[in-house]
Amino acid sequence: MTRLLMLSFMLVSLVGGCRKKIVVTGISIHESYWQRAVESLEERASFDLDCPTDQLSYRLFGKVGRHASHIGVEGCGNRAAYVGGYGGWLRDDPQEREQE
Repeated sequence: MTRLLMLSFMLVSLVGGCRKKIVVTGISIHESYWQRAVESLEERASFDLDCPTDQLSYRLFGKVGRHASHIGVEGCGNRAAYVGGYGGWLRDDPQEREQE
């Protein structure tokens, strides 16, 4: 009985700990991390690109550990790249860096 209970607990732990991985632009990432990254970026990108959120598309350019760290966004004929994460996203604009 104890062995069966222990085996059941281990199985529940393994199943509960599994996360679905997806591939975005050729990069493997946990689906929930990707969804959170997009959700945290979509309002900023919508504003920057002057485009409704439902018309934006996203590309993953890089990640640090399990989290997206560099995302490209395209919509309404405009594009932008962002660096950052859940703490916030900054537009990665080479022209702005050249002016500094």
